Amino acid sequence: MSGTPSSEPTPTTPPSQPEANPPVLVEHKPDGQYDRKPAPLTPPRKRFWFLGGGDSGQKQLPHEEEDGARMSFIDHLMELRSRLWISIITIVVCMVASLFCYDWLFQFLRGPLDDINLWYLKPENREAYDAARQALQLADGAKVVVITSTSMLSTMLMIMWLGLGAGLVVSAPVLVYEGWAFIAPGLKKNERRAIQPVLFGGIFFFLAGVALTYYLLFPVTLNFVVWLDVNLRVQPLYTVEDYMSLLLNMMWITGLVCEIPLVVAVLAKLSIVKPEYLTRYWRICVLAAFVLGAIFSPGTDVLSMLVFSLLLLSLYLLSVFMAWFFYPKQTVKT
Repeated sequence: MSGTPSSEPTPTTPPSQPEANPPVLVEHKPDGQYDRKPAPLTPPRKRFWFLGGGDSGQKQLPHEEEDGARMSFIDHLMELRSRLWISIITIVVCMVASLFCYDWLFQFLRGPLDDINLWYLKPENREAYDAARQALQLADGAKVVVITSTSMLSTMLMIMWLGLGAGLVVSAPVLVYEGWAFIAPGLKKNERRAIQPVLFGGIFFFLAGVALTYYLLFPVTLNFVVWLDVNLRVQPLYTVEDYMSLLLNMMWITGLVCEIPLVVAVLAKLSIVKPEYLTRYWRICVLAAFVLGAIFSPGTDVLSMLVFSLLLLSLYLLSVFMAWFFYPKQTVKT
């Protein structure tokens, strides 16, 4: 009957067995003989994240497709070596270029000191200049503040240090990029989105701290020290080492301190630091600002400590604002 199912078994296709031997190539020779030899096995092509092409020959997992292909330990070392070489060459080139501009760089850094002398020599400040000249027993037209050198090699060594510092500052964008390009593949996508804008913005915050030192903090400190020396009838005679060391230390310390709001922004973006924590313990933060200002202030006078403490308080308020701004809105408690 047509409706009765057939009792004959349905033939099944046997599973394909892998070939025991690799494929061979047959090479024809003139004498009619054949030379059979194994075909060369083509290794799978590797895909590096910085080349952006090729195929690894293996199926990637979903998280690997999102965050990039895996690299071996040797590949990481080779990439680290290449990025270190690029960073070193950049620093050397920028340092050599800065050494060619040593005269302009030195005159620029001694600008706050020259501004004090120019202030005393202005006609409207003649009374203050005469008082300082009589107290210090100076000739008419002489400078109130003098910078000098007490060692044969002190000026040359200071120029070399200035060239190195200027080279690091100029090459900072390249150094940050190379460091970020090496670390970024190991981070998740949300971590990269949180860190990348803040990382490159850190350069501008550091430069803002350096400019704040040059145009505000250091002139205030220097004016106070010179005023104290003149009132005590002591000639303000500073060495190149003392002057440049104080100025450069204040610059890099203030530049690093100005990175605090960016660090808080990253931690808040990753939901590690909550804005409530910063506002709940505000009394402790205010006390810590004055204590840290007294300890880490580059200057030893009271005015520089007070100015540095006020800077820390301003950064604390900015950190609170950036924490509220970058913290995920859906998890903020109302």
